[in-house]
Amino acid sequence: MMNLQNPQQSCQEWQQRLGLLDWDVSVKIVSSEEIEEDAEGRVTWVINKKTADIKLIKPEGHPFDALRPYDMEETLVHELLHLHFAPFNIDTGLKAISQEQAINAIAKALVSPKNTTSKVLDAEVPMTDSEAVASLGTSKVQQKHEVLAT
Repeated sequence: MMNLQNPQQSCQEWQQRLGLLDWDVSVKIVSSEEIEEDAEGRVTWVINKKTADIKLIKPEGHPFDALRPYDMEETLVHELLHLHFAPFNIDTGLKAISQEQAINAIAKALVSPKNTTSKVLDAEVPMTDSEAVASLGTSKVQQKHEVLAT
C-alpha cells in the first residue's frame, strides 16, 4: 500500500524490490498542473549519476472521467521501471509506445494482487497452474470440444 504521508518510504521499498537501490530517487506528490500531458506521473533522470526525480499527481487531481481508477502505487512502480529502461529510452514512435505499454503491464502485474490465489482459512495461498485450471471446472475449450464431439 502506498504511504501518502511518506512517499519516499514507499519508493525505497519498491527500489529494493526492483533492484534499484543504487539510484538516488526523490518522490514528490504534486498537483496535476505540475505534470504535463495529462500524465499520472513523470520521471526525469540523469543516467550516468543514477539520480531521478519522480512526480506523482495527488489522488484528488486525477480526472473523474479517466478510463481507469488512479493507483498511485502502480504509477510509482511504473516510473521506477523507466529507470531500468533508461539506457534504451525511446521518445517517439511505435517503439516508444510499445515500451510504455510494456512498462504499464509490468507495473500492473507487480502491484495488482495475483489472480490465481485462493482463500483457505482466511490466508492467501498461491495455487499451482493445474489447481487453477481444476478450480475453473470444465473450461470453455473442453465445452467446445465436447460440443464438436457430439
